[in-house]
Amino acid sequence: MVQQEKFMLKWLKELNQEEVKRVGGKAASLSAMLKEGFLVPNGFVLSFSNHTNDVDNYRWGIKSFYSQMGNNVSVAVRSSASGEDGKEHSFAGQYSTYLNVNGWEGIVSAVKRCCFSLTNKRAQEYRESKGITGDNYMSVVVQEMVPARFSGVMFTKDPITNDESKIYIETTEGLGDKLVGGTVTPSLYVIEKKEFKVVEEHVTSGPRIFMVDLKALCNVGKDIEKFFKSPQDIEFCITKMGLPYIVQARPITT
Repeated sequence: MVQQEKFMLKWLKELNQEEVKRVGGKAASLSAMLKEGFLVPNGFVLSFSNHTNDVDNYRWGIKSFYSQMGNNVSVAVRSSASGEDGKEHSFAGQYSTYLNVNGWEGIVSAVKRCCFSLTNKRAQEYRESKGITGDNYMSVVVQEMVPARFSGVMFTKDPITNDESKIYIETTEGLGDKLVGGTVTPSLYVIEKKEFKVVEEHVTSGPRIFMVDLKALCNVGKDIEKFFKSPQDIEFCITKMGLPYIVQARPITT
């Protein structure tokens, strides 16, 4: 762990109850799921408070943590800002995300750009439209990339009808950045939660997901919903071996 008064660098799985309060919703939920035993990629979080985000001052810490991940591993660098991925606001797509980043110097550069996105015009307009005032701060999550055959989002209730007996899944082949960016039409699966019955299916992006993999994913979704005690908006990756990794979970805000 690297920690100073206005800066913290720590493994997600080692955050304590006080520390999760300052790392933003994304990092907090990932930490909680790791501790609970869910399949979440290994990673660490950098927390900058009071607008202290001079990343270059902490390059050595980033290098040290990355070396413990294996040095040659590819990582995702994602924002975890104050107010993001909470019960009231998601901030989905407002801040920067960088995938397949290699090398500690590449991570430093991506972390800088994540920090700068806190004050971009899009994020400022979002905060104004939601009436969000007060201080804002940026934490950044660095996690190992998952070799994804499929990626997507899973809502543990139907986000359109609010039917809590259904699980709503959108998927695409490979990484989910095109899905999140709206550049592909995802495949859709609507599944009856209790008996695991597919009630609606539209395969438009890549091959169909195996039923056994869909079932495993839904079971994880149900467990996460139970763990957080509310319906969840979950981002996932499914490997070629059918393992469902969870890369984000937040309350459904739509």
